[in-house]
Amino acid sequence: MLEILMPGMDGLETLEKIKRIRPDRVVIVLTGQGSLESAVEASRPGAYDYLEKPSTPEEVHLRIQKAVEHQGVKQKLEDIESMVGDDFKDVVGKSPAIAEVFALVRRVAPTNSTILITGKTGTGKELIASSPMRCHRRRDTKYKQAETRLHRSLWSR
Repeated sequence: MLEILMPGMDGLETLEKIKRIRPDRVVIVLTGQGSLESAVEASRPGAYDYLEKPSTPEEVHLRIQKAVEHQGVKQKLEDIESMVGDDFKDVVGKSPAIAEVFALVRRVAPTNSTILITGKTGTGKELIASSPMRCHRRRDTKYKQAETRLHRSLWSR
């Protein structure tokens, strides 16, 4: 937490220095002089949240808890992205769901198991199917693609 009005140095200057040195640091700005302008000013250099005084201990605790959770989620996503590397360069997406798919592919890649990938047309099944081959020892092997289609007449009866 960082007070905007501090003796010797402006809180926003301090925030800018913190973000320059540690851009990943989560900072909550606290002020007794709350205004929309100061909230916008605090968000520009990267304040995570903005809290006006006086605040209840419960409100301060809640904001800190949310900031810690945010930092944890952000770190997990960065960890997953660093694990993924270029193995999934053809797959577009950064959501937690696709990150989970990447993690699963990395887990099964070193095994000799057969992998069944299902999904709707156009969802990137082929891109994911080729990913284990690039991720591990399967890199130099070919994968077999099996396509199944049921004729519409089966469903029209």
